[in-house]
Amino acid sequence: MSWMNLLILGCLSVGHAELLVAGVNRLHAGRMPLRRLFRRLIQLKRLRHLHELLIPLFPVVLLFSVGLGEGGVLQGGRWRDLPLLWQVVLCFCAAGFAGFCWSVLRWWLKRVPAARLRLTSRVIDLEREMGYRPTGAGPRQILTKVPGNQLFQLEMTEQELCLPGLPAELDGLSIVHLTDLHFIGTIERAWFEEVLARAAELRPDLFLFTG
Repeated sequence: MSWMNLLILGCLSVGHAELLVAGVNRLHAGRMPLRRLFRRLIQLKRLRHLHELLIPLFPVVLLFSVGLGEGGVLQGGRWRDLPLLWQVVLCFCAAGFAGFCWSVLRWWLKRVPAARLRLTSRVIDLEREMGYRPTGAGPRQILTKVPGNQLFQLEMTEQELCLPGLPAELDGLSIVHLTDLHFIGTIERAWFEEVLARAAELRPDLFLFTG
């Protein structure tokens, strides 16, 4: 078996996942007139289910078709001898992996914004503080039992910014930004109430709910 080719197959699987995640995120972020919003939400839900299926399925298909199949690259076969369709698919996957590496590199090398004066962050284990696991009756409950899961933890990040050009009246403006709450029932209501209670204790000038 060619371990180098096995590593390449793994990288191509990562690239495939990168393309799927980027595509779905772009579609969710796109603007849509209100009259078409409901129809689009149904379509996006189906697309997300397909996305969740393809991410784990593709590496399996890749392994048994390209790697271990007849003339597979793990059996002594050559990449250039693969069917044309697979070559095209793998070229896209390679581009996706290159994009993934570039994103990671940018994250590691990113500079601290000049406008940021202060940044603090802390993680609160609400499951421990509440004294029980606040699992609701919604979907994907089994994922809450995965070891090392941080689902019930709350990260509170506080930063102070100095933005040139703002009116003097906005000096000292405080904003609490809440994102990705996902009210789908997997986490029970009491957990969200605890999160919002802690946000209210900050007494900001403005609350923002996004995502």
